Amino acid sequence: MKRCPDCHVNIATATDRCPLCHHHLEGDPRDGVQSYPDFDYRFGFYRVFFKILTTLSITGIFVTALVNALTFSGRLWSVVAITAILYAWIVIGWLSFKRNVHISLKLMVHAVTITGLLLVIEAFTTSSAMITHLNWTLSFAMPSIFIGFIIIINIMMFIKRQQLRDYLISQLSLSIIGFAPLILVLFDLVDPIYMSIAAAGLSFATILGLFVLGRRIVISELGRKFHL
Repeated sequence: MKRCPDCHVNIATATDRCPLCHHHLEGDPRDGVQSYPDFDYRFGFYRVFFKILTTLSITGIFVTALVNALTFSGRLWSVVAITAILYAWIVIGWLSFKRNVHISLKLMVHAVTITGLLLVIEAFTTSSAMITHLNWTLSFAMPSIFIGFIIIINIMMFIKRQQLRDYLISQLSLSIIGFAPLILVLFDLVDPIYMSIAAAGLSFATILGLFVLGRRIVISELGRKFHL
């Protein structure tokens, strides 16, 4: 920062004259120059790529629905294609390039969306008699996905214990969702039930472990998130 010898004030400016008395300033004339970080050209590329991906996704959804309507033969195959397009848009466009979204939230969204995709695929590619009992997805795929992603986030939390707060809400949410397969047992939609029991057991153990090992952090983070 430069200084005016007559006014005796420090001045942050790029000029070499005092704005008050117009005398020459002492100090390096470069001291008052504001420095900015280099422009990240990747950000502009990501925005353009996201816009292109969004345009292609909307176009694909419209074309798929139109072709299915014009050639309808009793099968809504376009629902599967549209769901796959939406899944790709979420995974590629949102989960991959959203740098301000924490990895734990991305994993939770991925677990839910891939389960939804599998449900739609099974519902619209099997016979009408099987639609009411989505046996493979509900009995095996859904609990297996939840188990896998809960374990992954638990491992990440163990490795990065100093960043426990960043994982809490997503892991708690995913663990609560992990009880869904077991709840479906009550509606006779799951058979066999051992995978659902395993998912619910891991979810319960994860929630219990979070409260036992980091009770204060969990309570404070929940209070901060929900303004309690």
